[in-house]
Amino acid sequence: MHDDTKLPPPDDQGAESGDVGVSQETPEGASAPVTPSEDGRAESNISGGDEGGGSSGNAQVSASLRALEVLLRRTERDLRRPILLEGGLWAASGALAVALSALAVAAMFEVQGALVARWMLGVGLSSVAISALVALVLFRARGRGATTTAQLIQRHETSFRNDLVSALEFGRRLSAEGGRQALAAEGVSAGLAAAHVHRALKSAMARAREQSLAHLVPARDLRAPAAAAGLLMAVLLGVTAWQPGWTLGVLSGDRLGASVVGDRVRVRPIVGQIDAIFVYPEYTAMPRQMARLGSGFMETLEGTRVHLQLGLWPEDWQKVELVRRWQGDAGEGQEVLPVQLGEGHQGSVSLTLKESGSYAFRAVTAEGVPVEDGVERTIRVVADAPPQVRLTSHQPGPEPLIVQPDDVLELSVEALDDFGLSGLSLVHQFGDDEQGAERQSLELSELASKPQGVEHSLSFDLAELALQPKDQVLIYFSATDINTVTGPGEGRSEALVIYVESPEDQHLRNIADQQALLEALLLHLADVLEAPVGERVAQGDEGYRMEVDAGLDAAARSAIYEQGVAHHQARELILSELEGLRERVAEDPMMSGRNAALFDGLAAQLSGLQEEGARLWERLQARSERGDLTMGHVQTLADFSLQVEDELEKALLRFDELLARQKMELVEATAEDLKAMRERLRELLEQYRDTEDEALKEAIKREVQRLRQRMAELMARMQMQMEQLPQDHVNMEALEQMQMESEAQQMGDQLQSIEELLEKGDIDGALAELDRMDELMEGLNSEVEQGMDQAAPQGISELDRQMGELMEDVSQLQEMERAIEQETRQMEDALAEERREAIQEMVAPAVEELLKKVAEQERDLGRMEGLDLPVRDYGQIEYNAEQVERLREMLEQQDLQLALEAAELSERRLRGMRSTLSLSERYVREDAQRNALRRAHATSDTMAGRAEEIVEMLQEFKEQASEQRQQEQGDQQERYEELAERQQQARQRAEALRQKVEQTGERFPMVRDQVMPSLEQATEAMQQAEERLRQGEGQQALDRERSALDQLGQLGEQMRQAMQQERRQQRRSGRQQKTEKVEIPGESSREAQERLRREMMEGMREGRLEDYDSEIERYYRSLVE
Repeated sequence: MHDDTKLPPPDDQGAESGDVGVSQETPEGASAPVTPSEDGRAESNISGGDEGGGSSGNAQVSASLRALEVLLRRTERDLRRPILLEGGLWAASGALAVALSALAVAAMFEVQGALVARWMLGVGLSSVAISALVALVLFRARGRGATTTAQLIQRHETSFRNDLVSALEFGRRLSAEGGRQALAAEGVSAGLAAAHVHRALKSAMARAREQSLAHLVPARDLRAPAAAAGLLMAVLLGVTAWQPGWTLGVLSGDRLGASVVGDRVRVRPIVGQIDAIFVYPEYTAMPRQMARLGSGFMETLEGTRVHLQLGLWPEDWQKVELVRRWQGDAGEGQEVLPVQLGEGHQGSVSLTLKESGSYAFRAVTAEGVPVEDGVERTIRVVADAPPQVRLTSHQPGPEPLIVQPDDVLELSVEALDDFGLSGLSLVHQFGDDEQGAERQSLELSELASKPQGVEHSLSFDLAELALQPKDQVLIYFSATDINTVTGPGEGRSEALVIYVESPEDQHLRNIADQQALLEALLLHLADVLEAPVGERVAQGDEGYRMEVDAGLDAAARSAIYEQGVAHHQARELILSELEGLRERVAEDPMMSGRNAALFDGLAAQLSGLQEEGARLWERLQARSERGDLTMGHVQTLADFSLQVEDELEKALLRFDELLARQKMELVEATAEDLKAMRERLRELLEQYRDTEDEALKEAIKREVQRLRQRMAELMARMQMQMEQLPQDHVNMEALEQMQMESEAQQMGDQLQSIEELLEKGDIDGALAELDRMDELMEGLNSEVEQGMDQAAPQGISELDRQMGELMEDVSQLQEMERAIEQETRQMEDALAEERREAIQEMVAPAVEELLKKVAEQERDLGRMEGLDLPVRDYGQIEYNAEQVERLREMLEQQDLQLALEAAELSERRLRGMRSTLSLSERYVREDAQRNALRRAHATSDTMAGRAEEIVEMLQEFKEQASEQRQQEQGDQQERYEELAERQQQARQRAEALRQKVEQTGERFPMVRDQVMPSLEQATEAMQQAEERLRQGEGQQALDRERSALDQLGQLGEQMRQAMQQERRQQRRSGRQQKTEKVEIPGESSREAQERLRREMMEGMREGRLEDYDSEIERYYRSLVE
């Protein structure tokens, strides 16, 4: 038998062409060429047929071939059906995925995602459909064919081997004309080939199920596409069940399902392309700019006019509007602008931008359906920056610039602006008083051209400000730009703070400078002692001498000279600073004469030493340069070095004592200041208890606040001063036990209690609290006194006599001024009572009428609260109700001035509410709220007119009261003149007292310095009181009289303080004179002096003298004997 594997490959195309005429009847119905039998007769018959007749054999082979091909085609059909199902499942999965993706985009981006979702559905579903259709066409066009199907079955059913493919090939060749001969020529038996065809058909038919061999091929796995499609369908059905309207709306192409569930307003695109033309404010001189707004975002300068060219969505629009929203100071604002519709779905609208916010579009279709695009586009408005102003002549810092009242400041300024400057001014203000700031406009010719930058310099004479000690002034430049839209904008330079030092400030600064000089001298002495010229050798009772090495060469001798010159130059720098401080100390009004003389003597001593050294260095300079210094010259240098050491030591000890004396005086002065401030507060409280003057009550409150701040400053300063005192001048153990911080806090709490009691009207309680604070302060003073190492006070008979006379004069002047103040107060109280009665008689009937009008206002406001108004408008109603209630309270108290202020404010607020209601009416859509707003607007008109009537009536009453008051003052002018004459006499006595104080101050300058400021202020207050009395201004005169009394009250206490200070000064002087002699370290105590010198050198390297304070004290006392 011929090997089937050697047969040529079957012609699949021929097989396919042979299918055209084949009958579609089943293989069982086809004429079978062979009858199956068990003995193999089929093969014999076939062979016989092959030999016997060719036509009959060809017919049987063709019938078997057609039956086999029909069987294979049905098999192919059954195999392709699952493939089609799988493709359908994947296509469905793709469509579901597109739908879910569109839903996800619409959900994530809300309204903005509607258009994207619509495009995704259109493009995605179209792509899925086209892809499925193309795949189906190609699948159907590319069938496998009988041969391919046979090969597929043979691969999965190995029992067929190659029978099916070879049967198809033999059948086709035998059926063809001349096929038998061709096979014979190839050595293949035609009979065996025909028998193979019949046998292959028989075998295939035996394995067929329902006329198909498809069951022999493993079934396709449809689980993946089925699971994917099922899962996506489940998700889609879940979303649909959760949000049916929204889901159907998105899938149907309508915004978010609104039209499906029946919303009134549809959200869909209205505007596509947006082109903008920016017309900037005229003052900027900027050209127009055009821009295409891709996202609709706009950013421009404040006041810009923007023209928008809109590409509208292709739909018939009845109208289109631009809605702009912003957040202002009064709340959210809104502006609706109509869009001008043009041809070709074009539109235009213009708007002026002054606030940042957003804008959106809304429209109405031709069918009357309202539409919103749902997209809020951002508007960012950039304000025109104010001018940049910089002070170029100074660098303002945290510390103020110290000036004198008559200084002239040279100032320079630079101002810049984006578009142009219109003005430049120099401004100054005292402290934080911005309302009282004075502005000086600078007339600059270059400003006429509106430049973008200007520089200017000027001289500012401080004498024009009439500055006083402790005055703090802020100086800055202000520039304005040419902004005509929201400006002009103003820019300020950083403020230059200047400060006028008071005598106390100067004194404290001088002490600090002295301390710095003391430290510098200590370090210099340490340098000198650290590098001695030779060795200090005792010379019996004559002290010490400096011995140098006799074997020094010329270079070493020159080095000693150079070292001495270096020390001399270092001292020169220190002494130059000392000389400048010497001049300031001489001008220090708080420096006592004795201390000033001591400092001057110290400076003179060191200056003399420096001059002597300068002559020595000059005399030996030439020899040092030539290198021929002799040992005699070197010994002279050594002797002078020893002299420098001794003089510096003495100067340092004197300097240290002088500083300690000044610091002790500062501590005592601080304590006295605290006591004076408490006494001032006590006098004010007692006066208020006697007079119950409200103006005085406010003055007391201000005084308490100032006292609290001042007391905190003084307590902190006292503690710092006490800590800085040397240990040998105070009892440090006692001072360390003082808790100044806690006591300062306790006194601050007491001041707060006094303020609260004063507010409640409990003056006795406030005085009791002040007494407790006095006890606390006296205890503190006692602790300070115990801590001070002071001698017993010495009597000063001449001081006592003169101070007694002065205090007697002050007491008489105080009584005289108090009598004038009492009569002025009584007259003013009587006039006030008469004025109150007259006003009450005149105003009482009118007040009743005004209260009726106020009651009508309250009723109208109550009715407005019951209306169905927008929530934002109820705040206006509540605020107006509060103003009307305050007006009623003032009228019930018959306070015309406050009632007039309340009425004017109520009128302005009512008019503002009317405007707000009118604006709200434009944008309310609900008919019920619109009707309520109309009723409220009508009511507010009535209330505004009524408020205007109330204001006019109150103004008329006020004018009548003013006329009556002027008439009363005219009637009392004679009494005012009498009081003015008495005030003049008191002022003359005060001037005489000033002359006596000047005379006393010639011998006791501390008395003059302490007393004169208050006396001058009292005299000035008397002068002002006299002028006010002559003008008939009783209340103003009363205020000045009380001020004079306050100053006179302080004057007595200040005199006592000055006398105590003079006594302490004399006491300290007496103590120095009565000090017992102390042995000066000399030959008998060489070891002690040498130890002292070593300890001083080590201590001064650290800037301290604690380790040898006792020796220094003994040393200093011996020096001043």
